[in-house]
Amino acid sequence: MPKKRDPDATHGEKLIRLFADLLFTGKKRSQTELGKMLKCTPQTVRRLLDSITSVYQVRLKEEKRGKTNVFWIERPETIHAPPMSREEITVLEMGQAFSRNLLGEKGFKTATAGLQKSLGMLSPEEARSCADELAALSDGRIDYAPFTGMLADLVQACSRRRVCRVRYKRLESDSTREFFIMPLKVFSHKDTVYVHCRRCTKAGLPRPENTYDPLLALQRFDLVEPLNQTFEFPGDFDFEASFARTFGVVKENPFKVRVRFDGWAAAYVSERDWSQDQKIVRKRDGGIELEFSASSETEVIGWVLSFGENACLVKPDRMRKKIAETLRAALASYEL
Repeated sequence: MPKKRDPDATHGEKLIRLFADLLFTGKKRSQTELGKMLKCTPQTVRRLLDSITSVYQVRLKEEKRGKTNVFWIERPETIHAPPMSREEITVLEMGQAFSRNLLGEKGFKTATAGLQKSLGMLSPEEARSCADELAALSDGRIDYAPFTGMLADLVQACSRRRVCRVRYKRLESDSTREFFIMPLKVFSHKDTVYVHCRRCTKAGLPRPENTYDPLLALQRFDLVEPLNQTFEFPGDFDFEASFARTFGVVKENPFKVRVRFDGWAAAYVSERDWSQDQKIVRKRDGGIELEFSASSETEVIGWVLSFGENACLVKPDRMRKKIAETLRAALASYEL
């Protein structure tokens, strides 16, 4: 019998999570999305959906989106949901505190107000906040306070499938460019907020000449204007496939990397996941060799160099040469 993806969750727990997500959010979810959320196979998702319709007599809706089916429950006008538990609020407080650098002070205060309202619904012995015991530190952080409104507009445009007119300044450019996008996903990476999108026309139609999906950093937007025009969500868009499977936020053709780590770096690297297919080989001298898939040479080179003498890139050879050239150039800058 194959190993369960989430052995700690019972069938009933998954059923409740599935039902709550579809009912309370009103969102349309694909079978693949639900499988990732519940950490189970598509076949198990199908059985859970069947249980909702047959056992609980809930009218589950289904439609075709590209090559996959999406499911949803039409949300009632009002839902009398029970108050959040102490455990749920604690987890939300952790998320609030750990993402403070990304929320900005205005966003952080808004989240605080929301959590305080929820605390008011708990009993006095459960209502104590954990906020004072939580914090986050960040080096070289970006002040996102001026971009709070743009971030809210982009998130709403993603949710409502609205085309946006944007003005954007690339990292090494002195001028902005104006164009239209279909915002597909807003995410954070190393304390930076990005928008993964597709270029489109004002009418929300894809631009066939585009060969890649732009990745735009929030702090480089000069304008975000959601339009009334909506777009059809691309059936072939898969955020997890694009970003979670390989090392690097910049997406080029994937390639294999092998790196040798020693000392403190070996312990640090072995504690973390760098790609879905990574392999770690432990050496007798205490070092390790990490093999993984990456999609950005620039990011891999910078990452390897950040470990100093405790890391050495073994393969591929072309990147070994680039690292050697980078080190020679850096050494020349320090020669007196």
